[in-house]
Amino acid sequence: MSEMIESAVRQHFAEDIIESGAADGAVELKIKPESVLPICQFLKETPALHFDYPASITGVDRQDRIELIYHLTSMAKGEKIVLRTDLNRDDPSVDSVTPVWRGANWQEREIYDLLGVRFKNHPELRRILLPDDWEGYPLRKDYVIPEDDRHGLPEDWSAEWETCKPEMPPECRITDGRVVCAPGKLRTEEIQLNMGPQHPSTHGVLRVELVLDGEVVIDAKPDVGYLHRGMEKLAEMRSYIQFIPITDRFDYLASMMNNAAYVGAIEKLAGIEVSEKAEYIRVIVMELQRIASHLVYFGTMGLDLGATTPFLYAFRERELILDLFEMTCGARLTYNYFRPGGVSRDLTACFDSKCRAYIKQQRAMLREYNDLLTDNEIFIIRMRDVGVISAEDATEYGLSGPNIRGSGVAYDVRRSDPYSIYDRFEFNVATQPAGDSLSRFLVRVQEISESLKIIEQALDGIPEGELKYKLPAVFKAPAGEAYHHIESARGDLGVYLVSDGTPKPYRMKWRAPSFITLQALAQMVRGWKVADVVAILGSLDVVLGEVDR
Repeated sequence: MSEMIESAVRQHFAEDIIESGAADGAVELKIKPESVLPICQFLKETPALHFDYPASITGVDRQDRIELIYHLTSMAKGEKIVLRTDLNRDDPSVDSVTPVWRGANWQEREIYDLLGVRFKNHPELRRILLPDDWEGYPLRKDYVIPEDDRHGLPEDWSAEWETCKPEMPPECRITDGRVVCAPGKLRTEEIQLNMGPQHPSTHGVLRVELVLDGEVVIDAKPDVGYLHRGMEKLAEMRSYIQFIPITDRFDYLASMMNNAAYVGAIEKLAGIEVSEKAEYIRVIVMELQRIASHLVYFGTMGLDLGATTPFLYAFRERELILDLFEMTCGARLTYNYFRPGGVSRDLTACFDSKCRAYIKQQRAMLREYNDLLTDNEIFIIRMRDVGVISAEDATEYGLSGPNIRGSGVAYDVRRSDPYSIYDRFEFNVATQPAGDSLSRFLVRVQEISESLKIIEQALDGIPEGELKYKLPAVFKAPAGEAYHHIESARGDLGVYLVSDGTPKPYRMKWRAPSFITLQALAQMVRGWKVADVVAILGSLDVVLGEVDR
């Protein structure tokens, strides 16, 4: 299939391909900058190829040039392709691929923000994680970190508002700050409402700028970056091992997953073998972490809609998982447990019995969860048919995890691109067809049951043996690059590592599923009321730690 993909591209763009190769079983093409948009359109629109999923777009400062790397996936075909192109470092510009995939929007804005690449014909090319008045591009190698990095808010917010007016229904227009509609339509005044960043229902420091016609949402603009800590820059300043604890702080509700994605990229980059026993232990703790994260989602989803009891029920069982983690690595939230080639320590002697006791209790409690919330008539009315996104739109935006499976797309990295030893276990990929808030909720509840099945199988099959890979005192990954992704609690979590042979990563890119997901919020909330925005945002289960990074 890979040969067919390359042949099809060469047939139409032979003169635009500079060189070709393969990476992780995928075709890799280096192309001219001016051919990026036409080749992407060809890959998307050709039925035999249909690369409909913009998995990740990465920018790297090579010091003599800026390189862009596009990781693209065909959901239907199960194929991958990697495109590379080099840009003039002094004036880096290239056509935006947002006409092909809407999910490229924020990824391109992030590259513009941190590396200064101008994407021509981008619908809203401005900074996304940093303030608009920030000077310089932090991920460039010649960037000097300022001693005083405090930045104020823009002086003239009205000028910014003029540049991003909301989309209006075709029969209406804004005149002198009012919504003026065609004859027969009610004339109302437009209201701009800030939801967050202090609002608890935004699940963190997220500001959503709502534009309302009465109580009906006309448009919504998520404003992120309040929690931006420059994590990808920090990775360049620390050794590969020193950065492992920092990965815990991305998605702080699923820290084990962060460890797994980052360490997996190191192992792929350095060709490190992982012992059988370590692989089984990793699967056990990752699936426990998935359940713990989904329990927080279950409880807070009920809390968002006014139900307190589900929160207490869910946290009761989550405490049992945190007890298991504390027993294993001494921590309850940020774990620093994974190591290249293994884990930091073995499971305790009583872990097996306590874990099986937890599984038994969790299965029994799931019936209570359903009686309390899942089957609750009020909850169903608030969630069913609310915030619908189609399978096609979810794919084009780059949604993943329960958010895309809630639209009927059975994309789960554990099955679609297996890693670790997940191909040894029997489990179902939970999907729901409706694409609404209720479907996204039901997928997560179903996944708790599936994760319990995986944990039981791993406990039954865990072998004896070594746990750790013996690293040199100063670990240096060989020069090269690697992209590794896993199925985290929030979806497709990817890490792109570039090594120049030194003890520190030359470049580390974090493909955060929550960041990608938030792009679709505006489409999902238009036409709904303010109270529904809380339900829709809650159903997406974003974590701002990995959004802002």
